[in-house]
Amino acid sequence: MKAFVVEERPLPSSDFFVIPALTVKGYRIVRCGLNELPDQDELEGALVVIVRYFSAAWKKLIEKTRQKLGRFIYFMDDDLFDVKAARGTLAGYRVRLAWKATRHMSWLQGQSPELWVSTPYLLEKYASWQPKLVLPSSIRSEINPASNPHRIFYHGTFTHEAEYKWLRTVIAEVLAADKRLHFELFGIKRISRLFQDLERVSIQKPLNWPEYQDFVTDGNGYIGLAPQLEMPFNRARSYTKIFDISRYGAVGIYSAGSANASVITNNVDGVIAGLQQREWVEKILHLARNEDDWHRMRTNAAAMLDRLDDEAGKSYEKL
Repeated sequence: MKAFVVEERPLPSSDFFVIPALTVKGYRIVRCGLNELPDQDELEGALVVIVRYFSAAWKKLIEKTRQKLGRFIYFMDDDLFDVKAARGTLAGYRVRLAWKATRHMSWLQGQSPELWVSTPYLLEKYASWQPKLVLPSSIRSEINPASNPHRIFYHGTFTHEAEYKWLRTVIAEVLAADKRLHFELFGIKRISRLFQDLERVSIQKPLNWPEYQDFVTDGNGYIGLAPQLEMPFNRARSYTKIFDISRYGAVGIYSAGSANASVITNNVDGVIAGLQQREWVEKILHLARNEDDWHRMRTNAAAMLDRLDDEAGKSYEKL
């Protein structure tokens, strides 16, 4: 059986959700860009998954071959169909989502696809579509032991500007309290400017997804931060940040009420903190200064990943 996975470029959406599910179900997977079109004959009896975004070329091809497809699926791992849900993100990102996803909702409904979603929140919100929940699987690889016990990191993207601003106070207080510690952030120029007056903060240039996978496997992290402010767009987030933090060799601190916190046991395989900045300061400092706690939670986190992957693998049989 052949499955065509259509994506704008290699995406974590595909690697965490779609590819693992199709692999378990025995499909032979062909990954295609938005402008990479197979011959129409190749689609006869095949499964096609559109991951997040659409293109005019693929819409035309689907229209021509819809009755010949074995299955047609749309996968969504953010709330891409509700313009209001993107409030709080950058204006450019909202325009991007509207152009590449939201405006195509009516066309998609007309094609009667199966809808796969990444979280219970999306499952409930789009219940009228009769969606199916796809659990994420981690990307397992040999991880080098953490080589820098003083590196704290937040690997957000440009969509997380609000979290960067919120972390500014946290980072400044941690740095003032412990001169051994330093922070590693990813960011564009506007993020760099936000932290330019702080010593021991390095700003890495943003990486594409394949580059980032290579980056985190060196195990150079120690404490990974995953704050999620209460805003509409964050309600649809899954717990994949746990996978990134673990692959970087680190123990994570996660926002209470987030999807990450729903699979973490506090102070067992990670740390959960409320959205009070002082609480994050205290928990970062405690973890940085208590090596035994760090090693215990790092070991437990590996077992937690095994459990999540097992649950995900079993769930794929129902898709």
